[in-house]
Amino acid sequence: MIVQAGDRWCNGIKCGPECTDWDYCVWDSSTSTEKCPSKCPSVSSSTPVCAYISCQYSNPTLPCKCGATNTANTPNVYCCASGNNGGGITASSKSICQANCGIASTPTPTLTSTPTPTLTPIVVCNSASYTSLASAFEFTSSVSAKYNMCGSEQYYKMIVPSGQKCDISWTVTPDSSSDYDLFVKWSVGSFPSKNSYDAKSTNSTGKTDSLSKTQLSGGIYYALVFKDSGTGKYTMSASMSNCASITPPPAPTLAFSANPVQVSSGSSATLTWSSTNASSCSASALPSNTQWSGTKDVSGSKTITNLTANITFTLVCTGTGGSITRSVTVSVSAVQTKQITVVSPNGGETWNPGDTRSITWTSTGINSVRIYLYNSMIYGSGSTIYITPNNNPVSASLGSYSWAIPNISSLPGQGGSVYKIRVEDVDDYLIDDYSDSYFSIIESSTTPVCDSVSYVSYDKAYDFGTSAGTKSNMCGKYQYYKVLVPSEKTCDIEWTLTSAKGSDYDLFIKKDGQPSSARSGYDYISECPGRNCVTKTDVDDVDKISKTDLSAGTYHALVKRAGGSGGYSIVVAVINCKTATQEPPVLTSGALIKLADDFRVYLVIGGKKLWIPSIKVFNAMKLDWTKIQTVGKEEFNKYSEVKLIRAQKGINVYLLVNGQFRRHVPTEAIFKSYGYKWEDIIEFEPTVVEAFPESQLLQLEGDYKVYKLEGIIKRWIKTAQSFEKLGFDWSMISIINKTEFDFYSTGNPIE
Repeated sequence: MIVQAGDRWCNGIKCGPECTDWDYCVWDSSTSTEKCPSKCPSVSSSTPVCAYISCQYSNPTLPCKCGATNTANTPNVYCCASGNNGGGITASSKSICQANCGIASTPTPTLTSTPTPTLTPIVVCNSASYTSLASAFEFTSSVSAKYNMCGSEQYYKMIVPSGQKCDISWTVTPDSSSDYDLFVKWSVGSFPSKNSYDAKSTNSTGKTDSLSKTQLSGGIYYALVFKDSGTGKYTMSASMSNCASITPPPAPTLAFSANPVQVSSGSSATLTWSSTNASSCSASALPSNTQWSGTKDVSGSKTITNLTANITFTLVCTGTGGSITRSVTVSVSAVQTKQITVVSPNGGETWNPGDTRSITWTSTGINSVRIYLYNSMIYGSGSTIYITPNNNPVSASLGSYSWAIPNISSLPGQGGSVYKIRVEDVDDYLIDDYSDSYFSIIESSTTPVCDSVSYVSYDKAYDFGTSAGTKSNMCGKYQYYKVLVPSEKTCDIEWTLTSAKGSDYDLFIKKDGQPSSARSGYDYISECPGRNCVTKTDVDDVDKISKTDLSAGTYHALVKRAGGSGGYSIVVAVINCKTATQEPPVLTSGALIKLADDFRVYLVIGGKKLWIPSIKVFNAMKLDWTKIQTVGKEEFNKYSEVKLIRAQKGINVYLLVNGQFRRHVPTEAIFKSYGYKWEDIIEFEPTVVEAFPESQLLQLEGDYKVYKLEGIIKRWIKTAQSFEKLGFDWSMISIINKTEFDFYSTGNPIE
């Protein structure tokens, strides 16, 4: 507003000609202002204040000065516009005043006034800041609110000082047209999301959301403001109150020792320990030892017996002030193992009465031995005779004894293919050894006897391998044989059993199991339509079973003597083997598949296969066990494995760790650093994603250290004992690249 000399103005409105006289402005003592009289047109006499204000100096002789107020010794430019301004201003003072104010000294100086336009500021909301966990805004004692915020997801944090507990309060106040929701985590260093939070407030449009928690311990606490609807702004405010210092409880102490710390194998050591400020202790050993495991008293002793290898004993004692770990190692020196091994005869030899033969052996840690001849077909007394006269011991270091074989009548059983040599330690009869198999002692003029003692049990079956073979001159009451059809092959097999004259042997065959002559004891490829059967023939005849296209597996045969005392021969032929063919099933998305030799079940989805690692995941997907199909490796390998998953309508992308655990990929840059593609992400119902446990363990590729992830802070787990104490599984570890490794801050190690 510009004021001219002689004009009268009230509240920015110029008065008419009738207000040209100064006396028309009336002083209002109740408001200490001058007001225009009612003669001023279109001006209310009760509210407008005159533009002219009297100069009020404590010394009226001083000239007026330019300025904005009229207090003592403070200038007012309007005093210069008229010679009748009160305060005793003189004409000379007026000229000086006008000169000081830059007003020409003319009879009628003119001051031009241009009304200042009113500008309404345009406030732009902030949607680009604090959009990631790493850039979360920190509230401090000097900043308690953030105004004009409008991001779809914006993160905030407060830090409770170490050694204190405080109350924390978060409040989101939206404008009337918008709905912003609040999600928080009350655990230190944990990040909230729309799907993972400790508390949430989701009031409707225009409503305030607030969350608070009392007495939170020192650390960083995070909040997420999530835009649910609208395009307006919100104010985020936070407060921390009622902070109180925490007096930490005393740390536990632990003294732990072993006596002695070096023992010989089989000996004992006593562990002694004493702790203070501890309420419980837990024991473990490496390698594990059942005598030192589980919960222990806070003080005590324990003798560990039968130590056979170096071992480290660990004790962890815990109290309100934390935990303490101590370990002691007991070194175990090896004791020379006593051992005897029979070298000859070791099975298959034929000796004659009257001959002198060398019985040989090797030994370790043994002084003297005794030597026996043993007949396995005789039970109890009479099965064994002494080799040395009067059972005298022989020096073990000799390693050999020359035996003059007596006549047949002096031998247990009077000859045959039924003998083994036994050599035992004189000082400890439990340390001994036998010939591995049977040898014969027969008269030189006698026709060799048949083999009745070999292959007499299922676990000692003669193995024909995967081709043809023959065993002749056999005569055991029960003797076992086996033949193999290789994996992924089909073969024809022929069994031919020929009984000696006057004898009858029967043949029983079972796949992948022990055969017997009972009806439920054999499992044949049937030659009898509609039922299983066994080939039985008369005395002096041939039993023969032939079968084509037998699948992979081990086929066991039992030859059972049905009559007579003669022998038999058995011939097995494995022929016409070829690769097994299998028509692959037609698979569609949603199919459940597995390999024949693998227990794992996979879901075919999106052209990939997803391992279903647990019953919880299987049930969350609402799958049907009866729909599982077994497929070949060629069909199975057509599908690559699913690596990335996300909840439907969710924003968090997870990497599957070893197919069993999920790990959040925190940023797009990290996602791209692995070469991942957005189209590789497979979406599931949120309940399916949540059924995969979340992995907290990281390991930089090429490094041995394993870290526990707490929010965006990684902490090195320094020992295997700490790892196991935390209850982690080694399969939970996720190997990450350096881009992701550097994203996380490094915290204190976990001892």
